[in-house]
Order: sequence, then C-alpha cells, then structure tokens
Amino acid sequence: MYANYTLNLNQGAGGDGTCTSDKNSSCFIRSDPNEGYMIPPVRSARLTTKGKKSIRYGQVEVVAKLPEGDWLWPAIWMMPENNVYGEWPRSGEIDIMESRGNSKDYSEGGRNVYYGTTHWGPTYKTDAYWMSTGAKKIRRGEYSDSYHTYGMQWTEDYIYFYVDSRVKQILFIGYKEKKPLYELGNFAAQSENDTLLANPWANSTSTTGNAPFDQDFYLILNVAVGGTNGWFL
Repeated sequence: MYANYTLNLNQGAGGDGTCTSDKNSSCFIRSDPNEGYMIPPVRSARLTTKGKKSIRYGQVEVVAKLPEGDWLWPAIWMMPENNVYGEWPRSGEIDIMESRGNSKDYSEGGRNVYYGTTHWGPTYKTDAYWMSTGAKKIRRGEYSDSYHTYGMQWTEDYIYFYVDSRVKQILFIGYKEKKPLYELGNFAAQSENDTLLANPWANSTSTTGNAPFDQDFYLILNVAVGGTNGWFL
C-alpha cells in the first residue's frame, strides 16, 4: 500500500500510457491516508469487443480456468453496444459466468460455484436480476482446477446458460409476447420518489417480449479485485 504516491496512467505528461479509459479520474490518482484514499497493490483488468464485434442472437462459448484467490471476481459477460433504452439496467446486461476466487467455505459461494444472470429493469433499484439468475456448483473440486466451457445460447425467444455442454444447462429464460419483461417484473405497480415507473421498452419492435434483449451486445472478459457493491460482504 502506497501513501502520498501519485499513480499516473495517462498518455504523456509523466504518465506510463497504459490507461484504456477516456475518463481522467480512472487514469490518475494520488494516495492520501488522511483522506482515506489508498492505492491497492493489485488492479482489476478487462478485455472487451466493444466497437469491434457484437451480436444480436447467437451462441457464445468461452473456455476458461477461473482464478484462485480471495476477493478475486472473474466474469464473462455482455453489455449493449448502444444503450438504446437508456442507462443500466434499462438496456440490459447478460452475465454468462460470474464467480469468486474465494474457497468453497466462503458464505456467499467460492470458486466451486458460478452464476449466470440477466439484469433488466427501469431503474438501478428495480433491477429484476433475481428473477433471472441461476447457479451451478461443481460436484468435485473447483472451477479453478481445470478449464471449462462457459456458454450461452440466445434467440429472440429465450436465453439459456450452460457449462461444458449444451445439455448441462444451468438456467433457461423464456420470453413471451403476451407477457413482456415490463409486465413480468410488475414494474407498472412500482414507483420511485412518488413517480410511477414508465416502460423503457415501450418503443421496442420485438414481437417476443424480450426487450431489452433484442439489441446488439458485445463481450467482456475480466477479473475484478474486491468491490463494495454487495458481491462480497
């Protein structure tokens, strides 16, 4: 841990030129223990196909050996190429695989289990991921012991997640024209700040009720370190 140290990842001006973000706040920081700003000894990293390769419907498979170590957060996931319906989670998120590097004794689940999930909802607080998530616990060993194939099959009628083979399904999410996701989530009966939640997918041209999962999504491979959003206690 560094105190009173400047980390500059920007291009030029004393930076090391490694930053891939267009936000200065993501590329430059100075640690100050009196203010509680510390630079951790490890960094998260990701690879994405944004702007280069995206799909709308199809199959994605990634062969991976998951990392081992407390507070590591590996993920294989997809985000919308264009936020057609608005900011997260209005335009959706597809998580093919999320796990933790902790041991199987960790109360929230360690590297012996992984999750497949879709995120969707009119607002951050009404994200209905809990209606579309599933987990797969390995019977022997851990997902960090060897390579596995993490897959997702996606059509306008359904999304399903599987491991190693399409017959080893961990979650199936079917869509229905007569009950689109806005109705499935019962969002019309909910409100925030005394305001009813409008349907962010009202202008969708989908005929199967699958919006926001009717747009192009790109792939992300990443290993995050730590986090304070609830993935770790």
